Amino acid sequence: MGASVVGNIDIVGDQDWFKVNLKAGASYNFSLARMHDGLTDPYLALYDATGTLVTDNNDSGVSQDSQILYSANLSGTYYLSAQGNGAGTGAYVLSAANATSPTVVPSYTVPGTLGNDFFLLSGGNRHLGGGGNDTYIISSHTLSGTVTAKIIDTEGSNVIQLTDGLTIASSSFYSNATQLTLSNGAKVQILGAAAFSYGVGANVLVGDMASSLTYAQFASMLGASVPTTGSTPVSGALNYQVPTSTSAAIQMVDTGSVGIGISLTGVNGLDVSHVSGMLII
Repeated sequence: MGASVVGNIDIVGDQDWFKVNLKAGASYNFSLARMHDGLTDPYLALYDATGTLVTDNNDSGVSQDSQILYSANLSGTYYLSAQGNGAGTGAYVLSAANATSPTVVPSYTVPGTLGNDFFLLSGGNRHLGGGGNDTYIISSHTLSGTVTAKIIDTEGSNVIQLTDGLTIASSSFYSNATQLTLSNGAKVQILGAAAFSYGVGANVLVGDMASSLTYAQFASMLGASVPTTGSTPVSGALNYQVPTSTSAAIQMVDTGSVGIGISLTGVNGLDVSHVSGMLII
């Protein structure tokens, strides 16, 4: 099991039911999340084959999202009910997956060089920029699970790039720092966030350019604002999805006199091309 579906609660009181087959002794993770500007307060319930309520949940996921962790006692047919809590309507995404024990991921400090580096964020690593103009690429393909990646760079003109199709489940903005929580649970913390520029929904490395956003403009795009120093952090919109552009490939090209270029194509959403400088993963 491992799938998701997008639906919509059209009117108050509407319920969408989905059939699932569970195996006795297995553990499952069901989540109901609000799409961007969608279902205000998702409510999720699990029923057995007779329509009897087994368990339900409201607000145990990210922000007001709902999540059910369930170990089946009996094999057979069950039903998930997606609905709004109260008078909520709008779009949602329902996900179902086998629950697994969390994997402990080691964390490292990943240093940059004096040149212009490209950091492809991975694991719960601390990415420390060097003296050049660096690009930090955030992708759910290299960040997943219970990890927190950190970005620190006080030198040069540096860019945060969010890959095509990336979904940011939630975000928190401080006066000079931000935390982004991806839809797969991974977190990215950007320290000194006001000094970075932001590219949303493009691949600057292959000429697929997006407008360069300031920190304040980036916060606004995610439905938030930048608070003053010492003020309470401001939360962005839930489940913001980065627009998708045309390129979707990884290319790493050796520009020296010897060596061979490497091209990995067909990886949707991870559109990174390295043509010069150093690619750091």
